[in-house]
Amino acid sequence: MNPVQTLNINKISIEKAENVPQEHFDKAIKAKKFIDYVNNFQINHVEVDKITILSIFMFGPNVGFINLNVDAKLKEAQKKIPGYVFLRGKAVAVLTIVNKTKILLVRQFRVPVGQFCLECPAGMMDEEGHFLGVAAKEIEEETGLKIEEKDLISLGSIFPSQGGCDEEIILFALQTELSPEKIEEMQKKTYGEGEHEDITLILQDFTYENILNSKDSKLISAAYSYNQYLQKQQNQKL
Repeated sequence: MNPVQTLNINKISIEKAENVPQEHFDKAIKAKKFIDYVNNFQINHVEVDKITILSIFMFGPNVGFINLNVDAKLKEAQKKIPGYVFLRGKAVAVLTIVNKTKILLVRQFRVPVGQFCLECPAGMMDEEGHFLGVAAKEIEEETGLKIEEKDLISLGSIFPSQGGCDEEIILFALQTELSPEKIEEMQKKTYGEGEHEDITLILQDFTYENILNSKDSKLISAAYSYNQYLQKQQNQKL
């Protein structure tokens, strides 16, 4: 191991694995996702002695994913807890409701599960951390729809895989009206601005069967939260 480097973030020592390039390490410890992660520790409940950065996956010049080993234990029980972490940072996802009865989904191949998946449009947060702006950008990149931030309905957030990953997904809903001609035009195109993104659009009935069949935790959670939002709106009118 290289000499321990200490950040002034909750006074936790940060160590670099030998295989991690120094240039990448220097970027990782300054990345918003890493700083947010360290700051979010509930230090009244847990002692964190050391965080070791095992590997860093770069998106060009930017920090993408970080693999960590966290040496931590619960204060009260003085018991060590599992500390392997796949650090992704925050993301946004948008449930897009079309003409009140349909949902607009993106179809793309997901290598981790080895198959095509239907999902609501989503994307990782940038260093600015502006949720609404990123959500609007992702909708445009993945569906071609240009929207304003004020059109988005906040639906809370979820931790989809907290046993091994820090990712928190901020959920939104978008209600939009589209003509049959516009829908047909959108479905003929391929979307995604990333180098390896190949996304097509699927329009489905907004039913719980379709939601659950997608197996997309973002979509399932957003649909539930949206239903709660509608009920609250209805109750306020009574």
